[in-house]
Amino acid sequence: VADNKRGKATIEIDSSSVVASITFWNKGDVAALLFNKRANKEYILDDRKLSPSDQVELLMDSYMRRVVEESEKKPAG
Repeated sequence: VADNKRGKATIEIDSSSVVASITFWNKGDVAALLFNKRANKEYILDDRKLSPSDQVELLMDSYMRRVVEESEKKPAG
């Protein structure tokens, strides 16, 4: 989802076990949130101003790895 008016690009993921949202703002911020539906637990993966040394492709890779890890977790019990 892109929103040129507010200056952001958002990637949303929704599966049977997790929901994730990764937003890059034109002002230079990133917010990555993850919700594990099975555990009913929210995680803030990232929420900060990007630095000039940040590599978006590496950040995306780390966020996606965390999403996959959470989606593969077995329910407690």
